[in-house]
Amino acid sequence: MPLVELSTALVAAGSGIVVPFVNKVLEKTASRVGDSFDAQLVTLFTKAHDFLTASGHEANPVEPKIIAPIVQAARLETDPDLIDKWAALLANAASGQVDILVQPSFAEVLRQLTPTQVRILDRIYQQVDPSIEAGEDWQPGIEVSAIREELQLTFFDFQLCMGNLLRLSLCTEYEAKNAATLGKVAPGTKKVDPTIFGYAFVKACTPPQLTV
Repeated sequence: MPLVELSTALVAAGSGIVVPFVNKVLEKTASRVGDSFDAQLVTLFTKAHDFLTASGHEANPVEPKIIAPIVQAARLETDPDLIDKWAALLANAASGQVDILVQPSFAEVLRQLTPTQVRILDRIYQQVDPSIEAGEDWQPGIEVSAIREELQLTFFDFQLCMGNLLRLSLCTEYEAKNAATLGKVAPGTKKVDPTIFGYAFVKACTPPQLTV
């Protein structure tokens, strides 16, 4: 659906207020991805607009290499929780915040995650202190056994999820720093370490915070 048709669809869906937002963030990109638009993106842009408005940020044009893969992948998503992640990623990309760097690779990473894997990842990073951004000693070893129990996953399913998170460098196998316990712990059983990449990814897929 070309940009004009997308704007018309937004108005028809009662989301006409979102049109200026769409025009702004796609300022550099519309001619390149216009043919990819369909009704599914009405939800994406409406949610992204609402996230950005609630945070007090104004929309900025988003570079084509950032927004094109977001648009192309998000239009295929059907899970409500993952749609929110795509909308948050778009909102952060459009926010212009210097403390949230949306990497071109984030869309490809999000495309490869299941809803369960996203829930596991969110719970891992809820336990990570923001001092990670200051370069302090931020590898505490995150306990994951409780996450498996909370989500009621079988050992096989949890290991499968953790394998994908490790493969994508969203976390790493835990390596004890204490000499008495030095060595690696099997992934998915006890602990994992966060990564800067994983922390930045989770932050970028979380709705932007209210400005003060």
